[in-house]
Amino acid sequence: MDYIKSSEDFFASVNSEDFFTLCVFSAEWCGPCKMLSPVLDQYRSDCIANKEKINVIKVNVDSHSDIAAEYNVSSIPTLILFDGGRAIADRTGFVSKDALHNWVSNYI
Repeated sequence: MDYIKSSEDFFASVNSEDFFTLCVFSAEWCGPCKMLSPVLDQYRSDCIANKEKINVIKVNVDSHSDIAAEYNVSSIPTLILFDGGRAIADRTGFVSKDALHNWVSNYI
């Protein structure tokens, strides 16, 4: 999964009324972020296969420090779940696919 390219891409995704958006704030140099990447890829594939209305995006905190600051991201990886532009849940650190699914399921 690639990082978002622009702030416009970020806001278009998180402001969607059709999908929840799981946003992962990370960096290429971050070890736990690298470990989380295949988990996110599998989670995203599962969501598509199950026709769940969840979009998964990644924000590079080095390239988009303004977005990270807006959401008070001080540690990475940080996961924030959005519903219609509103942050409804967040957590920090590595998470397994099952734990990620359970966490998101609590809010949707």
